[in-house]
Amino acid sequence: MHGEPQKVIAESEEDNQLLYMTQPILAQALMMSGEVDEAKLLLQKMAYQFMLNLYGNFEKLAVYEEDYQRFTYLKGITDSIIELFELRDFHPGVLLNGYADMALKFLEFKQADLALVELENYVSMIEQADYPIRLSGNHLFDLIDDWLQGLDEGKEMPVNEGVLANQLVALLKDPRLASDLAEETVYQQLITRLERWRATHVND
Repeated sequence: MHGEPQKVIAESEEDNQLLYMTQPILAQALMMSGEVDEAKLLLQKMAYQFMLNLYGNFEKLAVYEEDYQRFTYLKGITDSIIELFELRDFHPGVLLNGYADMALKFLEFKQADLALVELENYVSMIEQADYPIRLSGNHLFDLIDDWLQGLDEGKEMPVNEGVLANQLVALLKDPRLASDLAEETVYQQLITRLERWRATHVND
């Protein structure tokens, strides 16, 4: 591609289904053309999506695992991804379903105490999130906020906070959780906290 960066850029613009593996080549072409900020933005956008896919794929691999030792190994990988990329800074929806999934999986393995740890993470993240929820970057992904805002605005309908609050409480009360945890004081306290949070986010 040396000497032909504009050709690479032009070809990529014609292909809306550009494969991820071609992005570094396009970024290099942009750099060679002096479009440094565009190259960085492109790489951050791709890395952001790869990061979320990486977390999501390992989270599901853990959830689908039937061997407890391998499950804990895979869960450890998802926890490392969360810490490495500081995923708690991002859209809460990235992690909320994961916390709930892990709680259910721990219950499958008869590990109620560890399930409650995941549910504590779930409730704490809901309590600490800023509303209305918006996609955002962080100090690592510091060029993509405008792009993410465009993704938010492109949705057909913004999520109603009252509906969201009801959905989050309903997930915590999932019968698969309640059947094993209903008598646990910690579980009851988590429900109380989430009900209190919902009261501030649902209009009467």
